[in-house]
Amino acid sequence: MKSILGWLVVLGLVVGGAGFGLWQFNQTTQEQAYHLELAQLKRGFLNSFVGLRIQSTDEYRKEVGIALTKYFGELDKLAKKYPDFYDIERELKHGEAELAAGRMPESQKLGREERIAITLDLFKRMRQGQYRPLYTGSDKTFRFDVWDITPAKVSGEMRVKMSYAHWGAFGPVSYQSIIGNMPIEQEKGKPAEVKQFVGDGQPPSLQIDPERWVAEFPPGVEIGHYDLPQFPREATSVELTFVFDIRTIGGSSQTATILFDDVPIPESWKVPEGQKWEGQERLASDDELRAAGATVQDVPGTTRIDADGAEINVTR
Repeated sequence: MKSILGWLVVLGLVVGGAGFGLWQFNQTTQEQAYHLELAQLKRGFLNSFVGLRIQSTDEYRKEVGIALTKYFGELDKLAKKYPDFYDIERELKHGEAELAAGRMPESQKLGREERIAITLDLFKRMRQGQYRPLYTGSDKTFRFDVWDITPAKVSGEMRVKMSYAHWGAFGPVSYQSIIGNMPIEQEKGKPAEVKQFVGDGQPPSLQIDPERWVAEFPPGVEIGHYDLPQFPREATSVELTFVFDIRTIGGSSQTATILFDDVPIPESWKVPEGQKWEGQERLASDDELRAAGATVQDVPGTTRIDADGAEINVTR
């Protein structure tokens, strides 16, 4: 009798082990299938997005929403087909587990959580059809979007937080410079000046590869934000120029320049009343005076810069 019971126990263990092994094999196969189909979805999105990067501003604004809606529609189907493996918070959970196990310092966890939170916020915005670039431009198939601008406190100082997304770089993007030119109302008898801030080699304050933190994020995009200085009180608009070095598909480097002209400056972006603006000023060029609706005859008593960079005192 004992012998029979022993054999039954052994048989039960064998059958149970085989069942668990079969379940584990099925789970592994299903997970691999999910990631394979996700990769196929991403390749299709990248192919469809190529044409969008070079469209006009108005066309791009309309089409980018359609492209994202289609992507997330297919992603929803994938989530229903593989509910056990679709998890946009997997990296967040992984960090919590690593911290609990003592394998991650608190400082590293905080840095991870910041990047994950920014990534998830934009992921959900895109999924809900709320990705609407305020400003967008393209150069050499590189598309740069600014999708939010808001005042924010950084290290105790008020700054202007400019959230961006760029699409279409084949390799690392080198952020060369950002220039902000702000023409101001001129006073008779004073030089025609432009207030300006310049950041040479200006990197974003935060630069994120969103697919690192949410595997389901649309591919081919990098996100982050700049922390710009507050603007002078007398400025009403700013011309922003971003210069990048981008890698071509052949491995060489090209310069891409994105210009957003005439960006309005609301009160919330300006230095407080009575506070001095810490920046630089330069003399306005002929082109800038004309762009402001003036000719050299319109501004007697001012100083301007001719095409060769020479200063000219303007009189009637």
